[in-house]
Amino acid sequence: ASAGYELLRFGRVIGPDKDRLPADKSANWQSVSFAAQQTGYVNLSDARIHKLSDADFPWFMGWTKVSEGAGALSDDGLCDAKVILDLLQEANSADAPKAGADQDRLAAYLRDHEDVRQKLRGLICEAPTEWDKSTNHKRFDRLVEVGEHYEGNPDGLQKFLDFVEGFQFWDKTGLPTKVWHFHPLRFVDQFKGCGWLDAREFALIYPDTYTRKNGRQIETAPHAVSDGLREKYRHIINRAMKKHLISLTPSRMSHFLGQGAEESRTLTWMNERRSEESCNEFYSGKNGNNLHGDGYRFRGRD
Repeated sequence: ASAGYELLRFGRVIGPDKDRLPADKSANWQSVSFAAQQTGYVNLSDARIHKLSDADFPWFMGWTKVSEGAGALSDDGLCDAKVILDLLQEANSADAPKAGADQDRLAAYLRDHEDVRQKLRGLICEAPTEWDKSTNHKRFDRLVEVGEHYEGNPDGLQKFLDFVEGFQFWDKTGLPTKVWHFHPLRFVDQFKGCGWLDAREFALIYPDTYTRKNGRQIETAPHAVSDGLREKYRHIINRAMKKHLISLTPSRMSHFLGQGAEESRTLTWMNERRSEESCNEFYSGKNGNNLHGDGYRFRGRD
């Protein structure tokens, strides 16, 4: 059942049950539009089908990768990629206001063109990091040219470079000097949908203490859960929530994790066993309507 669910959910079996599904049962034929008013069927589990996730930043989700390696950006730090220039050039079209500074006209144009804003937010540009001092002269020496800020003032440029170098640290990181730049709002929006819980967040859900209600009193006491026990189940629970769409919304995660914390007594009752005798007694109605203690008999179940 798990393999069949993964086949429908992901287009292929990704879990440990892959070998339990016969080859003749692993096909997943889906209707796909491949041209205007034309559809066909594709077996999504075929190895020749590329499966992409959000981590691949696919083009059909609005992402555009602009790499310096393809000749789009140069080492001088100027953002002169053609795909960017083409978008910004639209600001000089006939319907754009001509008065004011360039940045003011551009801002006015972008306010009225949501489609262009979304394209710019989807750009992922490879460019030299501004925190690397080794590229300073390539980027800033042009400022002494005619019409630039430090025209005829090389001493002023040097003072500026000395000031900038006081903030630069990239030579101490051991990282490549060219990095991928995301639009910050789009980057945050993308990773808000991750839903993966780290160790700190997991400890907030399954703390070292257990709280319960005893009559009208709320009791809190030390508990047997530990960092090692939490880490034992953290990846398993994270993967289960992704697989079964529990991490689709914060509300679904809250219900699942809250119920799971109670039923497992914060991970310390992780068994589903009940004695056959107690099961028979419960379902035969020998204990009538008295369900006192039923929670204990169902301990560990989610």
